[in-house]
Amino acid sequence: MNQYFATVARGLETLAAQELEQLGAHSVEPGFCGVAFEGDRTLLYRVNLWARLPFRILVNIDDFPCLDAEDLYRGIQTIDWQNYLTPDMTLAVNTTGKNDRLNHSHFTSLQIKNAIVDQQQENLGERSNVELHDPDVRINVHIERDFCTVKLDSSGNSLHRRGYRPAVGAAPLKESLAAALIQLSGWQPDQMFYDPLCGSGTLPLEASLKALNIAPGLFRESFWI
Repeated sequence: MNQYFATVARGLETLAAQELEQLGAHSVEPGFCGVAFEGDRTLLYRVNLWARLPFRILVNIDDFPCLDAEDLYRGIQTIDWQNYLTPDMTLAVNTTGKNDRLNHSHFTSLQIKNAIVDQQQENLGERSNVELHDPDVRINVHIERDFCTVKLDSSGNSLHRRGYRPAVGAAPLKESLAAALIQLSGWQPDQMFYDPLCGSGTLPLEASLKALNIAPGLFRESFWI
């Protein structure tokens, strides 16, 4: 079993856990702004394609004790990054959490990036470039007390960006939140659906996908996996 983590909007953890269980996830545990779960690679594909509530599905690849910047650098270098990243691919590092000696996310992300590209330079003689907006590989690192957890983003762009419409209004409702509101309302496909405040049409669009049993990720151009 592989370990995964689905990031969701705050307050939707329990609802997302129910959805993941329905999709076949094991050892489902709601947490803060996300849900930890286990499963095989097939489940990872299924969740990315069918889950309506998460933003991203992260894959756990390592964890290690981490008190300071030196521990972080050494721990990141113990990972064989050739399994996930080649020099012709771009990368971005997102860091959350902190401890007493690693309390600045930009510095922590820089230390992680340096450890990765230094390994590439030593082993391959070349390195990946950083691309913050649309990287080939997005690395997520969480620091909590004296421990570091390293994850890879399997989704690419946020899953709430379904890809089924080319334009939206000035302040559109996120598709994942619209799906959550529909689920919380108890609405069923055999009932009438009314949206008196229809702007970009997010609510009726999400309701239609649910009623027709269409995977929300079917319209996306790509996933990282």
